[in-house]
Amino acid sequence: MHRLLVAFALLTGCVSTTYSFTPSTKGEVARPDGCEFQIVDAPPADDFQEIGSLDHYNGDVPKTIEALRSAIKTRVCEVGGDMVIADPDMKGEYKKVTVIKLNRRPQ
Repeated sequence: MHRLLVAFALLTGCVSTTYSFTPSTKGEVARPDGCEFQIVDAPPADDFQEIGSLDHYNGDVPKTIEALRSAIKTRVCEVGGDMVIADPDMKGEYKKVTVIKLNRRPQ
């Protein structure tokens, strides 16, 4: 029984953090892997289009911008995002973020 509990603890500790994507628009063009994007805590003054939202699905919920960036970087590029609006909840966790596309790419 003890071995089973240890094995379960090891397996559950290795779950990667993932987010599911819910689109707001259709037909966005993916950006290259490793694309640059900004993470902000409020909508920008520039004109933008909401692409969709990323909702925490599995693994540890990020509590820092660095951890959030690491968890969502592939998905943001896949859906064509330029920027992410991220506002932590009352526990300081980033459970849901909004992915947007600027009408003019940042320089």
